[in-house]
Amino acid sequence: MSQSRRLTVAVVLGLVVGALALPAAASAAVLQKGAGTSCAGFGTWTFLNNQTGGAAAGSFQFTFADENGVQFTFGRSPSEVNNGTQKATVIMTPELTSSWTLVSASTNLPGKLILASFECVPLG
Repeated sequence: MSQSRRLTVAVVLGLVVGALALPAAASAAVLQKGAGTSCAGFGTWTFLNNQTGGAAAGSFQFTFADENGVQFTFGRSPSEVNNGTQKATVIMTPELTSSWTLVSASTNLPGKLILASFECVPLG
């Protein structure tokens, strides 16, 4: 296994293990539209949690499935916090699998969670 592939495996496993430590969310915002988007290549999903009431940085939780249906769940802090809106971006690469599908997304804060943008650069 190449060094870059080992690093990718380690990062994904670290994210999965880290997600297990996330506390259960009360009044969490859950993604209403966007589940099922998939990418056979390099995918970038950008999420916005609007209407948070100006809350401090929360956490996002994402579940993706590979082409075999195996699900990976991990957490992430927002990359931006501005006037009641929090943003997180997820980049999935084809090192572990050839295709990723967004299963679900949520936050531990109230508000409205949306998939603000999605880009896919196909393999080949």
